[in-house]
Amino acid sequence: MEVDECRDWRELAVFMKEAYSAAGPGALGFAGASDAIIEELSSEEAIRKILKRERVYLAKEGGKVVGFASWRVVTGDLTELSGVIVLEGYKGRGIGSALVERALSDAKRAGYAKMGVKTEEWNAPAIAFYKRWGFAPIRSVEEDAGKERIKCLYLERQLG
Repeated sequence: MEVDECRDWRELAVFMKEAYSAAGPGALGFAGASDAIIEELSSEEAIRKILKRERVYLAKEGGKVVGFASWRVVTGDLTELSGVIVLEGYKGRGIGSALVERALSDAKRAGYAKMGVKTEEWNAPAIAFYKRWGFAPIRSVEEDAGKERIKCLYLERQLG
């Protein structure tokens, strides 16, 4: 498995559609998503915007994109892990860990001091995953997710 920065918006678009299709709208990490929202998020325009403001990584096995992660700058010393998704059939193989490790390493190398992440409060597997990576719960927050508000847990860790 290899993890590289995303250079082709099409790879990310195909991956997003495949990940959502396999997981379904009720899946953890896809709260508030719908076919229409995923279609919009995987458009060339939307992905080009993401690639301009975030560092985006793709994990590939045999040339197939099987995982995605991204981070963005929040303030002068704070970044946010803004997305981590692994295809359903590839979970449990260390792909999410490789993606998070790359994001943490690159943010630290770029001189940032902290990284935060948000996930649904009821997403126990994600919360446990982030805690294993040294993220500590800080506070509850609400996020817009389509037409609804989602209660999330904000976690944070030092990069130094």
